[in-house]
Amino acid sequence: MVERDRKRYRVDDDEYNCLMLELLISTIVLGEPAQELRAKLADLMRKAPEGRRVP
Repeated sequence: MVERDRKRYRVDDDEYNCLMLELLISTIVLGEPAQELRAKLADLMRKAPEGRRVP
């Protein structure tokens, strides 16, 4: 489950949300470098339409 309140969270993209959750768990909880996940996130952000990018 992710935050869907538009006033607080402006990203409505399941692929981004899943990737971000996995990245947070890997880096913060498990202490892993997660380079592959970081690369996937960067790639996803480059491909995102301008209106769907995270500010």
